Formats: sequence, structure tokens, C-alpha cells
Amino acid sequence: MKERPVSRKSIVKLIILLVLLMVFLASNGIYKWKEQPATSPTAGPIEQDKQTQKPDQGNDNEDKDENINDLHPIAFKDLLMGGSQKGSWISAEDLQGKISEDDSFALYSNEGLIKTSKGAKISESLATGAILFSFDDGIDSDDYLIAISAAFDPLAQKVSQIEDTSSYEPLVDRILEDKKISAKAEITRAYKVDLEGNGKERVFVKAANVKGLDLFEGKDNSYSFIFSVSDGQDQSYQILSGYFNSPDTENELVLDHSIFAFADLNGDGKLEIAAQQSYYEGVRYTIYEYKDGNYIEVLSVFDGV
Repeated sequence: MKERPVSRKSIVKLIILLVLLMVFLASNGIYKWKEQPATSPTAGPIEQDKQTQKPDQGNDNEDKDENINDLHPIAFKDLLMGGSQKGSWISAEDLQGKISEDDSFALYSNEGLIKTSKGAKISESLATGAILFSFDDGIDSDDYLIAISAAFDPLAQKVSQIEDTSSYEPLVDRILEDKKISAKAEITRAYKVDLEGNGKERVFVKAANVKGLDLFEGKDNSYSFIFSVSDGQDQSYQILSGYFNSPDTENELVLDHSIFAFADLNGDGKLEIAAQQSYYEGVRYTIYEYKDGNYIEVLSVFDGV
């Protein structure tokens, strides 16, 4: 028996019947149309990601406002300096027991961040009573200057070294005259820095003629000191720390005074000044806070005999 070909009319009728059947089923909730997500025909990868991104979890900048409230232990090389929290400074003695081996410390040199490390160890020097600071991973304290447990960068603000210091020599001469020191002005370091982030720079100068073996014996007219002066016409100065051995004074312990670092150590966005006083058998570190035009000593640690 010969098969008859299906006519076009029959195919159209069949399609119409199928459509009618689907409409009937959909109207009775038996079948649902599948909807495709609407996208822009010109959308690239960025727009596509925006359609599927997670809800906003908050602004990271809000965490920066909490920096000052967090506990920030600070160590200079192998000495625990203390720390800060809620705008107050905490001594190294009061900080003992508050540092966990799980606390993460960022280690900095003058060049910036070196690494982060955990496993901080706190111990007391039997010889001097100073509180010593070290890490389990064996990193040498000579490899870094500052270790701090903080989410902010303490060295974020730029500090410029002044190459030509000749303009500050007359001021050094004036200070030496006031201290009754008869010696030539010798400037070894000078820095320019905006401590408060308000565009007002100050200059910090180290002047010293104490060198090498001079640390073992104080000579007449020897000196080593740090002072600051505003970067402008006002030449009024402030001495942060210093050693002056005039012929009229009794010989005292020779201390070489220098700038250790400029760093934001409490998360308030302002720089503190860390000074170092060295002698032949030890060292002292002192942190100064610049407030209302004055330098206030906030933390100091001594390790020596």
C-alpha cells in the first residue's frame, strides 16, 4: 500500500493543537513557562558580574576609624617598648600577659614592610630587667627596626632627608654657646617631616662630635643632641634629648643621641618621634608625642648596665 505524504495543512493543524494544549495546561497550573534572565545585549564582564555580586558587606574605611581603639604592642628590635590602646600609652610592664603567640606582627625597616610574623616570645633580661622580645621563627632583631601588631602602616607618611644642612649650622652654634660648649658645629643627620599631616613641616637635626671611642670617656666640649625647628622663618628650637659635656660640668655618662624612627605608633594618623640614646654598654629608646607644640615623652625603655 502506498503511503500518502503528510500535507502542510496537517502539520499546521498539529502545531495549533499543541499550542492550544500548552495554553490549557498552563492556565490550569500544570505547566509553567521557563523564563530566561534578562541581560543587556551589550553587557561585558563587568556588568555581568554586577548582576551576580554579593550584597555590600560594609566599607573597609570604617575599620580605620577603629585603629586607635585596638591594642597595638610595639617592639624596637629586641626590646618590648609597650603599646597603645584607646588613645592611651601602655608600658611594657603593663603589657605583659596581653600578647598572644597568635598575634600577628608587622616587621619594618627604614625601607618599609619586611614581613609579618607570629609566635612572639616575651621574656625578662636577668641582667637588666628589660623585657625582651623575639619570634619563634628565628628572625634576627637586627633585621628589623619596629615590630607592631596593627592593621595600619606606621611608616606610611613620607620623611625626607636633608642633604645640605649648612643653613642649620648657625643654630647649632647658638645652642652650643648656650650650653657653654666650645666646639665646631657638626651636623650628622637632618630630616624634614610633617608630623600631624596638616602640611606644616618640621626639621629634626642631629648634631654630634662624639664618635667611636669617645663613648668610653667623656671629653670636654663633647656633645650629641637632637633638636627640632619649624621649617620657616621662625628659628626657635626645641631640644628633644642631648648630651653636653662642658668644662664646667662633671663628667657624665656619654650618650650618643640619634633619631631612631618617625612612625605612627598608635593609629591616630600622626607621627611619633622615636629617639635612641646609645652608650658603650647599653641603649635607651624613647618615644615622643608631639602635642600642642611640645614633645611629650610617652614611653621609654632602657637595656644596659
